[in-house]
Amino acid sequence: MANDFRSGNSQLNDYLLKQDTVTVRVKLSGNATPADKESDTSAPGVAFIYAEGQTSAANAVEDIDSQVSETPVDATGKYSVLIDDPMCRELLKVEATAPGSDTIAITGQKLTSEGRVLIALDSDQDLSAANDSEVILEMHYLKKR
Repeated sequence: MANDFRSGNSQLNDYLLKQDTVTVRVKLSGNATPADKESDTSAPGVAFIYAEGQTSAANAVEDIDSQVSETPVDATGKYSVLIDDPMCRELLKVEATAPGSDTIAITGQKLTSEGRVLIALDSDQDLSAANDSEVILEMHYLKKR
């Protein structure tokens, strides 16, 4: 008999093997000109920022203009992040942590029509000024088989 307490429950083992977590850091540096905001992510090619004046990178991966839950607005700190993870079948939980003094809230999360993850965020930072919004997103999901 194996020492693993789950060894007798093959369904639980199968379920646990299908779970995965992706953690991504995203940072936006505000600017009066929306297209001139600076952005950075710990996962280039995986996380795409969809912000006022900066929608083309996310839309190049998938047309999400009609899928966002809120229009990005710099003055109110609203923007979205598209996570291009083709293995996601079902979202279990998404958490957002602001490492600085930001307050950040998830205002929407869903799988897009092409199976990517779209997360809408509301920061307390005015991104039309010289303010930064930084968030660490942790996404828990079930993998495709």
